[in-house]
Amino acid sequence: MTPTKKVGTFYNKQQDDQQIVYCSQIIGGKIIESGPETNELKFFSIYKLPLNLIPHRRMQIKLALKNLPPLQQNIRDNFLIQLFKYQKKS
Repeated sequence: MTPTKKVGTFYNKQQDDQQIVYCSQIIGGKIIESGPETNELKFFSIYKLPLNLIPHRRMQIKLALKNLPPLQQNIRDNFLIQLFKYQKKS
């Protein structure tokens, strides 16, 4: 893979997390068909993305498709995600 365009930098102050998102192009290599992150590797239509995406990923994918200049944006988990993460820590 080679990066083709930076979509943006997204900050989640609650989680002390920074996500830098790029569009990329496949230039070679082989798909790892079975591994901890690739049990079910598939392509999805933008209109039929899985429900269990990482928070904010759907928004980041849509921004990438708009071909805007790179963004710097603060993001915040919604209440249900915050509750889930809190329960997981306890």
